[in-house]
This record gives sequence, structure tokens and C-alpha cells, in this order.
Amino acid sequence: MVFLFRSGTLRQKALTILQLTRTHARNLGIFVLTYKSILLALRHLHGGKEEGLDSFLAGLVGGYLVFGRGRQSSVNQQIVMYVFARVVFGLAKLSVKSGAIRDEGGRVRKVAYPVYVSLSWACIMWLFRWHPDTVQTSLRNSMVYLYANADKWDGFGNWLWHNS
Repeated sequence: MVFLFRSGTLRQKALTILQLTRTHARNLGIFVLTYKSILLALRHLHGGKEEGLDSFLAGLVGGYLVFGRGRQSSVNQQIVMYVFARVVFGLAKLSVKSGAIRDEGGRVRKVAYPVYVSLSWACIMWLFRWHPDTVQTSLRNSMVYLYANADKWDGFGNWLWHNS
């Protein structure tokens, strides 16, 4: 994404990638440290045992402290979007596993993923078309390149590396 949608020299782009990678690793590392520290503190409060909601509470506080406060960087947004998608999948699987949704003959599993995929794409395309300012910046830049700029063609250069 940096190579396609950011301006600057090859060196500047490489430095940007290194900086983004560092930010990603640092934020996840700080989250792990925060989460594990809170878990240890809660375990200590409960006489050495982990209670049912301890991981939820540690994740809640850690998520807020590391990803929820301050500037919403593109790195943090990407991490949170990834996590949210996994939460949706996990909760869907849990609803079937727990019996909250009955899956006789595996029909729900066969239908659920295509419905999830279709609704996800329908929603993002609608948002991009009618409310592009609400779409996360890097995704919006990709979509502009693929869907809006694709209407402008003056040679193979547009397709290979740049579409202005």
C-alpha cells in the first residue's frame, strides 16, 4: 500500500514501511504487557485463580489504554479491524457450538459464511460509493485506485503502477 499510494522516493517509502512495522510491533507488545499484567493482578486478587471474566476485563482495559486513547493511527485501525472481524467469526462459531443457533445438517455453516461475505462487500461498496469519507483511509485509497481511477485509462502505466 505504501508503494502504491504514498508519494516519495523508494528510500522514503522503505523508511515508512519500517516505521509502520515498528509501530505495529510496539503497540502489540505494549498490549501484551498490559493485558498480562492486568491478568496477573486480577489473579492475585482472586487468590491465585483466574475468574471467568478476567481475560475480558484485561482485554477491555488493555484495548482502551493501547488502542482506544489518543490518536487513531492507521496502524491501530488496521489491528482493530482485524481483531473485530475475528470476533464476529468467533461469536458466530460460538453461537452454533453453544446451541444458541441450531445447525442441523450443517446448513447454517454452509449459508453463514456466504451471507457474511456478501453483506460485508455490499456494505463497504455502498459506503465507498455514497460516504467515502467514512471508509478507513488505506482501504479508501485502494478502492479509489481500483474503482474510481480505473475509469481513467491512457496506457498500461495506469494499470501497472499509477493511476492519476
